[in-house]
Amino acid sequence: FTGEQAKAACYSERMKGAEDILDILEEGGFESGTLQQKLAEKVPHVGNYFATEPQQLAMQAANDWSSAYLRQVSGATITAADVADNNAVFFPQSGDGPSVKAAKKLAREAAYNAVATMSGGKHKITMKDHERMKSDARKLIAKAIVEDRKNGQTVSDKTMNFIDSNSQNVNVFEGVPGADQIKWD
Repeated sequence: FTGEQAKAACYSERMKGAEDILDILEEGGFESGTLQQKLAEKVPHVGNYFATEPQQLAMQAANDWSSAYLRQVSGATITAADVADNNAVFFPQSGDGPSVKAAKKLAREAAYNAVATMSGGKHKITMKDHERMKSDARKLIAKAIVEDRKNGQTVSDKTMNFIDSNSQNVNVFEGVPGADQIKWD
């Protein structure tokens, strides 16, 4: 296990974790790359106030994925402009059609596989660890939903049904502050 393999394993796991968050958001009905999300990203220092928590999670996951990828392939210091350029290549942008979004997802998979291959097979996590990471991501999204509901945002039935059906008999809202005080209908 060389130093280069260790770095590649670390970066590939960051990419996989970010992709898990994006997949769960997408399966729950969240659409990334919306105009509202892009506007929120462009307004310095106040953009997050215009974004919902799921949008913030999607932006954070895309930035983490891009940072990990760029660090592995370039090894250089990564600037905000580098991450933004990389996000435009790999993540949906406002105006992208379904086929472009699908192509960008395939490009992310290819990039992840390339970085994972650089690890010499050392990137593999156990299924138990992967399921824990996905469970943690669901909890994070549940917390974001509660925050949005507190702030008067609506949550689609598709998102709620996804969270309920994929929680594997675990209440993803258990332990989320304020979840018991939200009127869900």
